[in-house]
Amino acid sequence: MAGSKLFGGKSLLDYAKEGDGKSEEKPTTTSTGGPTAGGTEAKAHFAASQMALRGSPVPMAERRAVLSVDAKRCKLWPYHDRDPIWYTPESCGDVIESIRQDGQKDPALARKLKGDPNFDYEIVIGGRRRYACETLGIPLKIEVAEISDREAAVRMHIENHDRQGLSPMESAMSYARHLKEKVFPNQEELAKSIRRSPAQVSKMVRAAGIMDVGAIRKLFPDVREIPVEDAAKVASLIEQESTRGIVIKAAEQMGRSGSHKDKRASARLKLLIAAPQRSSLSTALKKDFNVGKQGRAFVTRNTKGKVTLAFPNGITPENREDVLATVKEIVDTLTQA
Repeated sequence: MAGSKLFGGKSLLDYAKEGDGKSEEKPTTTSTGGPTAGGTEAKAHFAASQMALRGSPVPMAERRAVLSVDAKRCKLWPYHDRDPIWYTPESCGDVIESIRQDGQKDPALARKLKGDPNFDYEIVIGGRRRYACETLGIPLKIEVAEISDREAAVRMHIENHDRQGLSPMESAMSYARHLKEKVFPNQEELAKSIRRSPAQVSKMVRAAGIMDVGAIRKLFPDVREIPVEDAAKVASLIEQESTRGIVIKAAEQMGRSGSHKDKRASARLKLLIAAPQRSSLSTALKKDFNVGKQGRAFVTRNTKGKVTLAFPNGITPENREDVLATVKEIVDTLTQA
């Protein structure tokens, strides 16, 4: 796996491999107790996470082992970044076929569990590999590392820079979850650790907030389709007291009618973004306008948006131009309401 280009032309992996100038590989312990050569890239990923956490190119001490274990005895790390929709025969079909033909080449990253009668390990990186091995009924190769939640999060996000398939919205939801569970104390620390700008992290965390609203969450069964930019705009409306209820009501109406099902995720979000404007244009209204110097026009609009115009003095060739000017004024007023 290629390293992310985060520091000029070099990646975190490049810096980690340079480390203290040594490139000698060390053996890792397998389930049979025999030594196997540990991959430089796997070591570099661990060192890269330490660099992100410590701001130093000197890696911390690593204790790890590569084992072959029962995939059914492994569960996902609670702060894993992939949405559950990934773990289906269809979504994991490419991984299943690859492992079926060539075997599992890269071990998943796992932590040893204690006191859990149902599982022995939790998978930090490699959930799809775990699913594929369970589906195929073969052992799962894992790299066991003694790392904290924060170290696990950094390693996972570093890998995400190179990983195909993971959507921006899944990353956004992962960031929000890590902040909510205090894996990182604040957005600034999160941004610093994963080498992203504070503004970018802030936008993504805000966008993820829409999924905390049940009526909106129901509109998006596949979170991978959600564009972060539009989700952030919806989130901004939800944060405002004057528009929050309008947006949620629009989402509830879309859910009841099922009108969202034939629309792309971006189109659904744009409907929610436009909901406050549509609401203001459907507010009941009664207003009168001048028609020339002596005439009058009366306008009513009901809550469904139906507009009725009344000209008590009628429309004649003589007041035609005045009526046209008044109609323009009425249309401008209604569309700006």
